[in-house]
Amino acid sequence: MFVLGIIMLISISITAIWTALHKTLRESEVIAKHINPKVVSITDNFFLQYLIPLTLAFIVFFILYKFIPEIKVHTKAAVIAAAICTILWEVFKSLFAFYVAHFSAIGIVLSQLLQGTLTSIIFFLLWISFSLIIFFWCAELAAVLNERINEKTA
Repeated sequence: MFVLGIIMLISISITAIWTALHKTLRESEVIAKHINPKVVSITDNFFLQYLIPLTLAFIVFFILYKFIPEIKVHTKAAVIAAAICTILWEVFKSLFAFYVAHFSAIGIVLSQLLQGTLTSIIFFLLWISFSLIIFFWCAELAAVLNERINEKTA
């Protein structure tokens, strides 16, 4: 479980790390002379913002759905539930960040009134609540799929 927590923290922090690294790469004269900026842009947009976080999240969800339950879970059920959970979680993460930044009346009012910590705590709790809803819904999906696979094999 400790390793899963570390993998999930890596998945979440990749964007912040890459942003700092990308700024350093853009400002470096040596890098600018020897590497095509399009290569850096493709790497930035595809691999580090989408592919690596998706892969790490999928691995974490798959391990949680496959190995944590006390009963034997078929790999097919765990893969389907982990794939759906990964997609829902990543889409929700992007939509939630966009909503908080642009449309949230709570975010606008609280950030002006409270300036920081309390606003961050409130949005963090909302984020955790919605993430748990997605996680548990997909865990239920894995259980239902596992039962159907067991019925077919019996």
